[in-house]
Amino acid sequence: MIEKFVEKFIQIAFRTFGNWVRRNRSKFEWMRDNLIRARIYVPLEIYVSSALLCSTLSFLIGTFLSFFLFHSNLLLSPLGGLVVSALTFLTFHLYLLAKISGRKRSIDAMMFHAVSYMLVLAKAGVSPHDIFEKIAENPIYGELSKEMKYLVREMKIFGRDLITALQNLSETTPSARLREFSEGVLVTDLSGGEFLQYLNTKAEQYTVENRQMQKEYLELLSLLAEVYVTGFVAGPLFLIVILVVMGMISGASLTPLYLIGYVLIPFLSTIFIVILDVVTPEVYK
Repeated sequence: MIEKFVEKFIQIAFRTFGNWVRRNRSKFEWMRDNLIRARIYVPLEIYVSSALLCSTLSFLIGTFLSFFLFHSNLLLSPLGGLVVSALTFLTFHLYLLAKISGRKRSIDAMMFHAVSYMLVLAKAGVSPHDIFEKIAENPIYGELSKEMKYLVREMKIFGRDLITALQNLSETTPSARLREFSEGVLVTDLSGGEFLQYLNTKAEQYTVENRQMQKEYLELLSLLAEVYVTGFVAGPLFLIVILVVMGMISGASLTPLYLIGYVLIPFLSTIFIVILDVVTPEVYK
């Protein structure tokens, strides 16, 4: 049911804005680059058209709500609609940035494990093409596996050689680590022992970097734990004690206590869980 609704919505959006977006495609090239980095295989015209239709609907809804919020002010109502519309379109852009940022963290966290596996395969005599294919076929590497699938697709479907495919991967990946690795492979003799030596060097480098990342992550967890105890536990409890004392002295209402217990504390805990999820690399989840 939901899929049919989304499909119908996209069709309406494309029929409404598709031709205009196609004529002004150059204005949205920055969004196309982000779609590629996020590995969201949706045509630029469809994505932008959907964003424009959502923004248009948001403008109408925002104007309608602002009309009542600002007591039928005909000047401020369209302004409120424009703000809501702009925020809606911005949300589509921020979604891509969040997706890219999440993929970058996941790829960086998996590089150490993937390169170590590549080194084992290379020592067994497996060719570079087959090594990248095996990484692509293994879902345990998460977003890095998707990057390798992109590399394999460039070679098998579009008929590009490994060097050209690596160049395209280097230009489109959101991970600086993978970009550096790909550029290093490009200047390496893939047919000789130089590739094996390069993998061995990168495995040692990533081992050191991975230990440093783990140390920094543990320090960050320690800091977050202190913040949680101080601001998310002790703070609300301190407020509760103050409100109880004030209530006993002046006979004030207990409504603020209910708000703290049933709204503020769950809300702060949810925010903390979201923060913890954002800063935790995919490999540790």
